[in-house]
Amino acid sequence: MKKFIISFIILFSVFANGRTFTQTEKQEMLKQFVIFQQALENGDIKTLTAMTELPAEELTVLINDETGDPIAGFGYGEKPLTAKEMEKFKDRVFENLKPLLYIKVDSDSGKIINYFKDNATEEDKKRKYHFDDHMSSYYYMEKNTRKYLETGRIWDDRVELEYTDEGLAAAEYWTPNKLTPKESEGDGGAVYEFKFQKNKLKLYLIYWND
Repeated sequence: MKKFIISFIILFSVFANGRTFTQTEKQEMLKQFVIFQQALENGDIKTLTAMTELPAEELTVLINDETGDPIAGFGYGEKPLTAKEMEKFKDRVFENLKPLLYIKVDSDSGKIINYFKDNATEEDKKRKYHFDDHMSSYYYMEKNTRKYLETGRIWDDRVELEYTDEGLAAAEYWTPNKLTPKESEGDGGAVYEFKFQKNKLKLYLIYWND
């Protein structure tokens, strides 16, 4: 799973105001989100394409390669993504949408179970960590030597889904593990926005929130 660092509270604060959906509408949104997940899991590019608002310059990230680099001519603002490219680069589409499968949804009850993974290993839990302000990184002592964490902190994985004024938004990001909690606000994360209009849920925007 790609790693992104973000504060969930800050991320969804931009969605605090707007339309209020009825419970029936919310239930329908979740049902359609589950259909989207099933299409993703089954490799059904036709259903995914039908549930994506195309053409869209805001969705070219869907066909980025495994390093996150855009395909020539499909950088942001260069050329809109169409159903043809969705089909041609479907393996990349599936890979870039994969984080959405970590969210568990019961559309009948309206319950959303967001994904969280504590990435601290048993070895990590045995150590005492100290924060070095100069290095902006945590370290632990081993044989009288400071051992710095290459990633600065231990990062846990999160993928979360929320209602917004447009419909639904999912976010994939890191959050600092409780062993290394300093500076809980991160630098950015991936946001997937779905619009609910005329009783149809469609993916219409993907961006990195800074």
